[in-house]
Amino acid sequence: MKARRHRAILSIVAALGGPLFLAGAEGKSPIPKTHVLFLGADLSVQYDKKVYRVEDVTGSELKIHVDQQEVLVPTRRGPVGLQVHANLKLAGTSVQLDQLHSGPAYTYENDPARKIEEASHSAMNAAAGHDMAQIRQVQSNDNLVAAQIEVANHPDSAEARRVLTNAQLDVGNSQQQMDITDMAKTSDVALSAAGVRRMQAAEGNFDAMEVSFKISSPVEMNNPYLVVLFKFHDPREKPGTDGLVIHAQALDPVDATPRYVRVLKGGLPIGFKMVDCTVHIYNRGEEVATNVSANRVELSRTETQQYIVMEHIGGHKGATVPAAVVSGSLSSGTRQRLSPEQLKRRLYVKVSKDGLLLGVFSDEGCTLPVDEAVTTAALGEVFFTPALQAGKPADGVARVRLGDI
Repeated sequence: MKARRHRAILSIVAALGGPLFLAGAEGKSPIPKTHVLFLGADLSVQYDKKVYRVEDVTGSELKIHVDQQEVLVPTRRGPVGLQVHANLKLAGTSVQLDQLHSGPAYTYENDPARKIEEASHSAMNAAAGHDMAQIRQVQSNDNLVAAQIEVANHPDSAEARRVLTNAQLDVGNSQQQMDITDMAKTSDVALSAAGVRRMQAAEGNFDAMEVSFKISSPVEMNNPYLVVLFKFHDPREKPGTDGLVIHAQALDPVDATPRYVRVLKGGLPIGFKMVDCTVHIYNRGEEVATNVSANRVELSRTETQQYIVMEHIGGHKGATVPAAVVSGSLSSGTRQRLSPEQLKRRLYVKVSKDGLLLGVFSDEGCTLPVDEAVTTAALGEVFFTPALQAGKPADGVARVRLGDI
């Protein structure tokens, strides 16, 4: 039901897009797009026979909460029961992924190019060893001839006979070394040729997936991580039966300076075929949009507010709920400008049936207006969902604490 509602809302927004709320605006400056609606992914992991939402990634460990206790689920020890759910998401930040490449690859152990390179280096080393042994053999033969001449000229010299004995031994050793390097050279040349044949045969027998890109963000992200969803087909399976590799990994902080990221994930069936690959970026547990996000639609603030209201009404059919602030809609920059007292203060906001702010008050009865520019400006930045009476939008009052948004 939720998926159908998302598709319906997305189709409306995508079809009408920018012109949806801009009738009569011809000739005026374009209204800036402040948010991005996109198809994101939520991760869940099985832990002690239950499924929990993944809230963050630390290194290669997945952070979840079990009975209000933080638990880290390691992924390096072996496969874990990861699940992925597609959801429409709204983000005020859009990250840039440039030079994105994804596809099949080889692990180090299975890389035919590496194997043939090592065989080639081994053959070169064997040839060099053979050349050195040949030089030594020539030198030892020359030394033997010289020793024989010395003994012939001085037959009674014990020293000359000792030098001759050593020269004869050295010739035998050099010949033995020459035989060994001959065998090594012949063997490594054969291995190198066999390596070429193996590489040709192994071409396409991939056993890993690779993703690489340059990432940058106009807003600094201090706790980012990525999730790669790599869909593949195992040649041993029937057509249309695809597998999915889910890879989660923490990233270093991201800012406006592009930096390179590469992921190589092995363990895939040898000879698999790539079907699809998507990259999702998160910061502090919340997914942000990217320039390559699926079903990406840029929205103005007015369009964003109307989408929030449509989604709110569609998700609470026939329900009666109070007006509320949209969690996460206060920017980090605005939050930093607020004092601890302003962040902790309890406020009451009148919200129209369209989700628009009508007034800020310090009492629940909305009789004492708040006349504080910084606070009212901060509340003017965030989004609200209207009250619903039996599923119908109505004016209402939202209880708000800026530090909780």
